[in-house]
Amino acid sequence: MNVREMLRFAWQGVTANKPRSALTTLGILIGVAAVIILVAVGTGSSKSVQDSISALGSNTLTVSASSTASGGRGGAGGFPVGLAGGGGGGDTTSQKAIQTRTPELTMADAEAIVESDEAPDVLGVAPVVSAS
Repeated sequence: MNVREMLRFAWQGVTANKPRSALTTLGILIGVAAVIILVAVGTGSSKSVQDSISALGSNTLTVSASSTASGGRGGAGGFPVGLAGGGGGGDTTSQKAIQTRTPELTMADAEAIVESDEAPDVLGVAPVVSAS
């Protein structure tokens, strides 16, 4: 079977079942279009996120409050002083005196950073409040 006979056989198969051939062609076109659109949307989204991140600047520093497991007190392993595993070997009366406090940054902290002579390279401060 040579190439000419194969092409004639294929053409006869396509023309004999025109609705099936049209639907197959339509399915292939829709599939290719869907892939192209998804790639374009993914690339555009990625570019948008990269632009948003680069708009923040590489010279931006974020400061946030955090605490240790023992509220900032105690020894190794996050245990308060005087409890099992804690450093310092405190007495049992210190166990009752420990209070856990949620750390926070205030507007006074933000103003102190801006007005500080110790941080002359700080151009601005933007306090942000976030809650869950």
